[in-house]
Amino acid sequence: MIRIAHISDLHFAKISFNPFQFFTKRWLGNFNSLLSRQKAFVPAHLTPLPSLFSELEVDQLIISGDLTTTSRDKEFAEAKKFTDTCKLSTFIIPGNHDHYTKKAYRDKIFYDYFPNAPLKSSGVSATSLGSKWWLVGLDTTVATPWFSSHGKFSIEIEKRLEVVLKDIPKGDSVLLVNHFPFFNNEIRKILDRADYLKRLLQQFPQVKLFLHGHTHRQTLADLRGNQLPIILDSGSTTHKYLGGWNLIDISDQGCDVHMYQLKNSSWEKTKTSSFTWEP
Repeated sequence: MIRIAHISDLHFAKISFNPFQFFTKRWLGNFNSLLSRQKAFVPAHLTPLPSLFSELEVDQLIISGDLTTTSRDKEFAEAKKFTDTCKLSTFIIPGNHDHYTKKAYRDKIFYDYFPNAPLKSSGVSATSLGSKWWLVGLDTTVATPWFSSHGKFSIEIEKRLEVVLKDIPKGDSVLLVNHFPFFNNEIRKILDRADYLKRLLQQFPQVKLFLHGHTHRQTLADLRGNQLPIILDSGSTTHKYLGGWNLIDISDQGCDVHMYQLKNSSWEKTKTSSFTWEP
């Protein structure tokens, strides 16, 4: 069995008062932080997690993007400090807030703090988890206009992902991580070419689980009836009201998903769902 903790959308924030921000999207992010985000996101919710992960004997930590709010170095530094505290094998992909400005996207500042050469260069990376399981990550973030937060499953990433999935040994299983879901109907938050991602996944049933963030809502959906994976959104782990994360036990036979939510300032398991892999 492999035990995985899935968290997302941490949104560490360090408000900037630099006058040059008025020429970038960062001005909007700082304004939103002052207006509402500072009250909505509570980084202190993360404080108990390293000890809890150790107590639960977690093998792998996955963070599905949006570690920062406006892609500032100080925000990335805070996120890095947290991940270092966890003392776990950690796999991290960027979200739209981690490539928030055109400069942050162009310079790929995210990867200065969380290096992943294949993900940085091609938008796709694959790592063996052992026990015939593979962890595949996507970077589908793009530089977006001021009032947009969409991603794009580009033709290049589609081709690369197809090659990666074909190269994974037959009989092995895949856990795929992307910041954006492929079923979001909000136009400014959608994943462009999401239908192409769904069609590709339908060709590779060995992709058993699809982990994402972005919506800030803890979600579990079994889409295997549509030849798609089981979908998991951890929710925003630092959100004051919607805070959540998922503990996932995977094996050759199936998986158990334990959903945790914040109750009276402590993390409590609220639901467990079990699934068996079809032969």
